[in-house]
Amino acid sequence: MMRNSSSPNFGDPFFHALRRCRSEQHTSRGRKRKIRIFEPSRGSDTPQTRALKNFRFLWRYTLLLAVPQAVPSQVVADSPLAGEGSWVQPDRETLLTRLERVYAAGDCTASPPPKAGIFAEAETGVAARNIAAEIDGGPSDRFDGTGYCFLEFPGQRGSALEGQFFAQPPEVRLAEPDSGGTSRNQAFETERLRDWLDVGLS
Repeated sequence: MMRNSSSPNFGDPFFHALRRCRSEQHTSRGRKRKIRIFEPSRGSDTPQTRALKNFRFLWRYTLLLAVPQAVPSQVVADSPLAGEGSWVQPDRETLLTRLERVYAAGDCTASPPPKAGIFAEAETGVAARNIAAEIDGGPSDRFDGTGYCFLEFPGQRGSALEGQFFAQPPEVRLAEPDSGGTSRNQAFETERLRDWLDVGLS
């Protein structure tokens, strides 16, 4: 397993916790090395022959955790709301942009936090309450940069990855995987399918 430090949101605490959970002895990190070529397994290739390459280095791996670099869509980049890096950059706590009474949340905004649905859900709730406060004078709200996601492990075990991404450096915690983590993950999926997509599970 290799972690590339060009994706710093999770940071060393996540990396070390995940290594402990997997009891992985041959876990390495590539610092500030851009991946140029990804070679998935082909035909008779064994997991050990799979490789990541750039112009100077080659890494062999059995498990790869990789997330492509996020880039803003063209419509966001061309928007008058776009700022540095072509992302919309609202106030990270109130979600208010530099344009009066215009809010932005979710994947169109600059990080932190990571671009994941749980953060977008929390941000849009804050933005909605702040819009309502402008209209009817009710209480306003602030986003605190916290969120979580679930990881699945062999043996019907699950774990929650929780983070506070406004902290410096970001604080990330990975719980030990167990059957309770799997149950919480399943409940989370059921709730989100129902609340986000109006999908019921039998």
